[in-house]
Amino acid sequence: MPTPCSPPRYTLVDSTTVGNSALSLFKEVRNVTTGGPWGADNQAKSGQVLEYRVTYTNTVTTPMTNVVVMDSVPAYTVFQAATASAPTPLGLGSCTKNTPANAVPAPAVGCAALQTPGGTGSLRWMFDGVLNPQATGSVGFTVKVD
Repeated sequence: MPTPCSPPRYTLVDSTTVGNSALSLFKEVRNVTTGGPWGADNQAKSGQVLEYRVTYTNTVTTPMTNVVVMDSVPAYTVFQAATASAPTPLGLGSCTKNTPANAVPAPAVGCAALQTPGGTGSLRWMFDGVLNPQATGSVGFTVKVD
């Protein structure tokens, strides 16, 4: 008599590393579907939605210009949406983004723009102003688990 098959289980380790940089990055994830808390890791089943948040901070005593934060859609997931925290830190200026919905070399769109879900690939948020010393903000994106 055959035994019932359990659904496949995938594990993904997704970490953000920044070397000797004046821009500190801290990445967290939470399961939106289950209302899970923010943390360094999370679990999800097929069809559930995960939200990632990358917090950036200028850790030096001089201002930074042309700040760019990059990430990518994790394996076994599909892009849903991308945002930047509102308001952005004082002086940072306007934000534009490229996502799987408008992958490079397509023109960037405003960070508040709604985009069509679907696809995989890179994410990029670009700020055209100044990130002052100790200023902090965040960018985020949601994905649906395959």
